[in-house]
Amino acid sequence: MKKWATGLSSLAALAAVAPAVAPASALAQARTGRITGTVTVAGGQPLAGANLTVVGTEIRGATGPDGRFTLPNVQPGARQVRVQRIGYAPQTLTVTVTAGQAVTLNVTLESQAFQLSEIVSVGYGTQSRRDVTGAVATVTTAATENAPIATIDQLLQGTAPGVQVTTASSEPGGAISIRIRGSSSITGNSEPLYVVDGFPIENDIEGSSAGNGGRSRTTPANPLVTLNPSDIESISILKDAASTAIYGARGANGVVIITTKQGKGTKPQFSVDTYTGGQTVARRYDMLDAAGYMDYANEFARNQAQPFVPFPDSVRARILAAGLNTDWQDQVFRTGGVRNLQLGVRGATQGTSVTRYNLSGGYFDTDGIVDNSGLRRLSTRLNVDQAIGTRVQFAGSFTASQARSRAVPTAGQQNANAGAVSAALQYVPVLPVFRDDGTYTLINPDLNAFASQLDAPQTPNPVSLTREVRDSLSDTRLLGNVFGQFELLDGLRLKVSVGADYADRWRNTFYPRTTFRGLQNNGEAIRAASITSSWLNENTLSYQRRLGGIHSLDLLGGYTRQGTTLDGSQMSNTNFANDITGYFNIGAGTREGGPSVSSRRQSQALESWLARVNYSLKDRYLFTLVYRADGSSRFAENRKWGGFPSAAVAWRVSDESFVKDRVRAIDELKLRASYGLSGNPSIRPYQSLARL
Repeated sequence: MKKWATGLSSLAALAAVAPAVAPASALAQARTGRITGTVTVAGGQPLAGANLTVVGTEIRGATGPDGRFTLPNVQPGARQVRVQRIGYAPQTLTVTVTAGQAVTLNVTLESQAFQLSEIVSVGYGTQSRRDVTGAVATVTTAATENAPIATIDQLLQGTAPGVQVTTASSEPGGAISIRIRGSSSITGNSEPLYVVDGFPIENDIEGSSAGNGGRSRTTPANPLVTLNPSDIESISILKDAASTAIYGARGANGVVIITTKQGKGTKPQFSVDTYTGGQTVARRYDMLDAAGYMDYANEFARNQAQPFVPFPDSVRARILAAGLNTDWQDQVFRTGGVRNLQLGVRGATQGTSVTRYNLSGGYFDTDGIVDNSGLRRLSTRLNVDQAIGTRVQFAGSFTASQARSRAVPTAGQQNANAGAVSAALQYVPVLPVFRDDGTYTLINPDLNAFASQLDAPQTPNPVSLTREVRDSLSDTRLLGNVFGQFELLDGLRLKVSVGADYADRWRNTFYPRTTFRGLQNNGEAIRAASITSSWLNENTLSYQRRLGGIHSLDLLGGYTRQGTTLDGSQMSNTNFANDITGYFNIGAGTREGGPSVSSRRQSQALESWLARVNYSLKDRYLFTLVYRADGSSRFAENRKWGGFPSAAVAWRVSDESFVKDRVRAIDELKLRASYGLSGNPSIRPYQSLARL
């Protein structure tokens, strides 16, 4: 009976207290108000799982299956309510709350994948542009709508301060060199790191090349030519060490983060983009005509220690009467056509579990300004994003593309190793393209026939290089990356991603007897191939929290691992019986000692731990701390690991009252200071090892 008595006493005490509590609760409710309403999508359908927050408070809520919500205990006055959900553009609206009453707020959210004007990619996440403390430039893709952009390198030309784009080769598919705030290495690779939808790609132009077509000191093909610029939504360029430290040992050359187009809207949106055009040499060299050249040659000969006359009046008159006046630049240059066709469909579903999708296919074909050169690219891309409720998200990005190039020897040195353009500048207008027997003229001996003292170089005929050399390149690439994101607690998200990159490249070259080089070797065939495969696993944990209305905290921690393998081979042969089979039957050559055969294989791995802290006070005082530890197999024993810290602060002066109230001409003014370390791992695999 004692236990029951105690229980009854407690119930009696509670009953006595209850009348006193009820008036206090009612008094509290009378001092505050409520915000109720419905969140819908375009078309009026209710949206479940949308998160609502009264800005500056801890009051939060979410919509139910019917899209309705209630935010209780809101202090009276003008209040801002932020509404957001994965896959939709967030909105912030202002309502006036009255004590003891409920105010209605109905919101319609629009599906949107990426807010280019407000959000920038900063590596392993995004930030509001207002909150960025490092040097980050954003490039829009409007240029692709107005110009025939073949590669993403061209898209970056003249679009961002501190980014220098140099054309290393103007041939279709030729490499373009990019420097972000200058070069970081004298002998190593200075190309930036590219991150395509979260997958890091090192643009190792030399290492990934399938071959040089048998020509030394030439520019290799561009390994990024398979990426379709029309698929790109936005590009963020990380320029300073504070921004690139999150990529550690690969960030010293800058980082180019590429985000492709995602699904948006509530209905399928079909697009067709096509254009055709032409391209030609902007400006040619002003060269001497036949009469001018003969006058120059005669004047040159008269001033020698032993004067001579290579073109006496009779020869001069005969050449002019025959109308012989070859413009070698006209012979190698042409007006090249450009053709582009892009098809796409993108959209998103409605309801509680939104599916966003974007499917595109492209065809790009361009004729080079040098005769018989060109590039053709076929590409397709699929981006899918599936939300499961409000806390789970799965997404994937898949690309398949192939670029085929018809190359012409244009790069190189002078004389025997000259390309078509260089040779066109060395050849003289008094020589025709063909001899009387139908073979190509050669400046040596054909020019020396007028006077041996002219001592012409052993330069190949430029027209023979453009018309006769068969130089074919192919680059087939498969790139895929998938991730799952799980919201474990409010603001705490786990993201796990896996990806793979596969590139199959080959280059086949044949110099027939109709060329200077082929004549010397009775035909020369070269076949080269390389396969590069890379895999990636990233695991990150992030936490976002706003405290007291003036503090904002964003934490990131993660572990990543990436491995890359390169297999390459090359074979060459000379002394063919004829030029019929070209490079297709390389074993038909009868060079002494047999064909030359070589192969290579390289493997490398990178393991990383990373952390980042972003803190904002009153949305005006911004702080960022980053640390990344990288372990690379390319580094020497006992020096495999390196640490890369950075720190940055920023002050948004334009939000201060003494600026906002007095200097209305300033919309955004922010002062930044940063310090960081980043590395360049561009040494070749195994270079740190001792080899006999």
